[in-house]
Amino acid sequence: MKRLGFIAGVSRRGNRLAFDVTSCQNHIRNAIRSTTRMTVQMKNNSNPLKGPGRFQWSAGGWFGSSLGSSAWTLVTSYFLVVHHQPFLAAIAASGFLAILIASLVLWTLREQVFPFTALMAILSLMAFTLPMVWLVVLSYGSAEAKNAMNWPISPWPTVFVFALIPSLMIWFAYLERLVIFKTR
Repeated sequence: MKRLGFIAGVSRRGNRLAFDVTSCQNHIRNAIRSTTRMTVQMKNNSNPLKGPGRFQWSAGGWFGSSLGSSAWTLVTSYFLVVHHQPFLAAIAASGFLAILIASLVLWTLREQVFPFTALMAILSLMAFTLPMVWLVVLSYGSAEAKNAMNWPISPWPTVFVFALIPSLMIWFAYLERLVIFKTR
């Protein structure tokens, strides 16, 4: 039996543990095959609804925008944990988690939900969640944590956080309606 450190499968040989490379390779191959089969099945069975306007389902656009717009809450959560504020860190991380779960749920329902409707739903959640995380950190975060994060002192970033997503929602609605009315 070949031996290869801690990376391979483990088998019992007397009082010694031996590592079986071929067993480990077979487990890895089976896992990759089953994952590939599931991915192909998901792609073949997936028939997302085509929206009537500009916005269509795209994995990169969907997850990139939802993860990218909420990633700062994880960084904030890390800084709060480091500065001994675990409760505030949990609030910030739960904001990220709520957006992530909603994104995954809407993505799995893409065969039943139009892309623009899903976009407005996730933006509505973000319009509530992200400013709330911002306000909680602004109001209850320690001065040391906010200084470590270079948290802005001016009130204008707070206004920006509250106004950005609703403004995007209005702009996206305008773009969607513009395309729909041009095609009629």
